[in-house]
Amino acid sequence: MLEISFAEKSLRSLCENSAKAEAALGIEAAIRLQRRLADLRAAGSVKDLFVASFGGMKQRPDNKLTFNLGGAISMVVVSNHVVTPLLRSGKIDWKKVQRIKILKIEKEEDGDE
Repeated sequence: MLEISFAEKSLRSLCENSAKAEAALGIEAAIRLQRRLADLRAAGSVKDLFVASFGGMKQRPDNKLTFNLGGAISMVVVSNHVVTPLLRSGKIDWKKVQRIKILKIEKEEDGDE
């Protein structure tokens, strides 16, 4: 089971309170957020999400993962190990990552990239 932590208390509150999530993100994104959190909690490692072809998940070059919550809203996570397990290539060995930190939920504005 993945261990999940949060970068900020306000982010934890948003993720754990569906009314706050709906007010901040809209109903659809709030529902998808709750589904993604449930999927994360049920996974043995992040690699399980890759194997299951977890929809809307992208690995970024900065060793972070993003999960699309609908539209331009994404949840950004990173490995939260003291020493992140790496492959020989230097990339994260997601099969061994069992601790993640949710860094932020971001909404891309038109024209940003």
